Amino acid sequence: MKRFNSFVIFAALMPWTLVHAQEGAGDERETIDLATDNPDTLIGTTSDQFTVYGVRLGMTQEQVMEVLRTQDSLIAERNTQTSFIQVFTKGPGGVRGKDPIFTLNYDLGPQSPKITVTHWSTEWLPPNLQRLLKESNSERPSAFVENFLGPVSSRNTDLKYQKAGIIVHVASYDAIGLIVQRTQSRAGTRVSLKLMEATQKPNAAAQVREWTDDTGKFKVRATLVQVADGKVALRKEDGKEIVVSLARLSAADREFLKQQE
Repeated sequence: MKRFNSFVIFAALMPWTLVHAQEGAGDERETIDLATDNPDTLIGTTSDQFTVYGVRLGMTQEQVMEVLRTQDSLIAERNTQTSFIQVFTKGPGGVRGKDPIFTLNYDLGPQSPKITVTHWSTEWLPPNLQRLLKESNSERPSAFVENFLGPVSSRNTDLKYQKAGIIVHVASYDAIGLIVQRTQSRAGTRVSLKLMEATQKPNAAAQVREWTDDTGKFKVRATLVQVADGKVALRKEDGKEIVVSLARLSAADREFLKQQE
């Protein structure tokens, strides 16, 4: 980890007593259902923790269909001639919705689906996922998107269908296992979220860990941002940053920081 010479500390006087660990946080990683849960941020999570109406990466087509049979509000269609499963809403009288709200693509193999949440699913998503789709509809990410997804790993533009008036912009967040895709066409711009296996292994400093003060009484789960002038900047799981005194950290935390030098 690189040290720095100057750092503007906005919260240098923030008392450590304002920071509390969530009850029962431990090291267990809970599953986040993107169709029902409303996380404050996805930073520190990975795609193997995500489900969409109970569907998750690594499921076979048979397992996916079995899970979706329990969802009374959904209709799943599996085309045996292709590698796709499309999932639609179920209306009154069992009428299938016009457009799929999410799809699974098994091009990479029988147990390696890509899960795509489409713009048609917006009204069925929780508020923060709705906001993510809405605010990703621009070239420059908003402050909310940056706090929700963290730093982008790469960006590219696919001009393969430019003659047909279609341009696809892709932003990859490899540490999470998420791709934000913006498709521009004559009909406007549409955004979709693609889940796949996380490929970027975070270094130790970027991992979410539990930090403890020198009394052992107060704890917080966060990633290390920077260290300077005897102060440690941490980013909590909700994306907010706090600054604490290095001297107030536990001996184990100070040893961890020493190893990052």
